[in-house]
Amino acid sequence: MEDWIYLDYNASTPMAPEVVSVMKESLIAQAHPSSKHPWGLRANRLVEQARAHVAEALESQNEEIVFCSGATEASNTIIKGISKSLQLPEGPHHFITSAVDHPATLEPLRFLERQGHELTILPVDHQGSLLPSQVDAAIQPNTALVSLIHGQNEVGTLQPLAEIGAICRERGVLFHVDASQSLGKVSISVRELMADFLHIAGHKVYGPKGCGALFIRKGLNLEPLLHGGGHERGIRSGTPAPFLIAGLGEACRLIKVLGLVPKAPAERLWQRLREQLGSKVRRNGHPDCRLPNVVHLTFETSHGQEILDRARVCASTGAACHSASGSPVLIALGFTAKEAAASVRLSTGRLTSEEEAEAAADRIVEAVSQDQKRSLPSQSKVSSP
Repeated sequence: MEDWIYLDYNASTPMAPEVVSVMKESLIAQAHPSSKHPWGLRANRLVEQARAHVAEALESQNEEIVFCSGATEASNTIIKGISKSLQLPEGPHHFITSAVDHPATLEPLRFLERQGHELTILPVDHQGSLLPSQVDAAIQPNTALVSLIHGQNEVGTLQPLAEIGAICRERGVLFHVDASQSLGKVSISVRELMADFLHIAGHKVYGPKGCGALFIRKGLNLEPLLHGGGHERGIRSGTPAPFLIAGLGEACRLIKVLGLVPKAPAERLWQRLREQLGSKVRRNGHPDCRLPNVVHLTFETSHGQEILDRARVCASTGAACHSASGSPVLIALGFTAKEAAASVRLSTGRLTSEEEAEAAADRIVEAVSQDQKRSLPSQSKVSSP
């Protein structure tokens, strides 16, 4: 594996050395954080210090942060918790999301739809963008929640969530943001986004897998997904894991210390590919409003997975959760099955140098060249979706 180049940071990031160090130190603090003896108090301090780091990264208050196992649990907690909340009038309730949202959002919403609630899945344009006016027009008197992804995990398009959040606040509709991919890559402020709920995942920000957090705006409450001992303000029962939580907290602290993921490696990667492949490749997603580390490509005749394997580049032909079955996101953008199969997502990270990005581009160019030598001359160029 040493000769492979890793460009799959959107799927998962390696843990930062500082995170590993903090987690190792935290392993000895395995008393229950709710216990009142010295060991329990030490574990509690680790949890609360991590809570402060997460809150600072999101520009929220400490008491608005709830720890959980990750983005999927967080999203299910928010969506299903809202549907059962005593703060809402009796259903059926109406929910709004987009066609390019993550399955961790779409599937709980479809579950609610099967339970008799209403669901609107808004379409996007060929760049993956959603208009605020679409959300405004979709809101109904019984709309309970608008739930949208911030940075699209496959093509990287950033949605105009501050404008959408303002619409939701004005219309009296709760607003949930999936910030799993955008935290650490662009600035996040729950106040600027006017989010009522927001969630993140540790393994997307150089923290541990199996740990995430959700922001719940002060004054709001949810019916818990997990009932039990009433941990985490009664929102998420279950004994907290201080070493995982400490790792997530340190990862969020590093965002403030090290800054956002640099844009230069991804742009150098794309420039090199464009210079050498020209019209044989196109870049997808919004040209300006996008995550700074994503280069989503469609090749003229090549099969995406074969190119990656031949180039020895660790990347994806879609989101990790879709790689085996094709991408509903690309279908929503208007891609044909052939175009989707010829597409790859390259995502750089904090450890990616410009030199490594150039080396990956050169490998991909060579792999495309080898592939095209095997192709029939009559094959046509890809058209824009």
